Amino acid sequence: MDGLTRMKRFHQARWNEPIIYQLSEPGQRGVLVPGPCCDCASKEEVLGTIPEHMVRKDKANLPEVPQLQLVRHYNHLSQGCIGVDGNID
Repeated sequence: MDGLTRMKRFHQARWNEPIIYQLSEPGQRGVLVPGPCCDCASKEEVLGTIPEHMVRKDKANLPEVPQLQLVRHYNHLSQGCIGVDGNID
């Protein structure tokens, strides 16, 4: 059996994986960042050091996904990329 025949018998895993924003649920968090553990500058002091034209006016539109669901999502995406460089499909 030559290499070409073996490649034709290969079947890549396929998922109908939604984009990460479709999995988003308001209030869900992958990681909760702890507050500062020392005397740090206040939010206002830090924002005062950033030029006003660079400060975001609206909240960033980031997906809100639990950590386990996020890991599963990117695991499915990565499994769909296996063998792409070898032209196996």
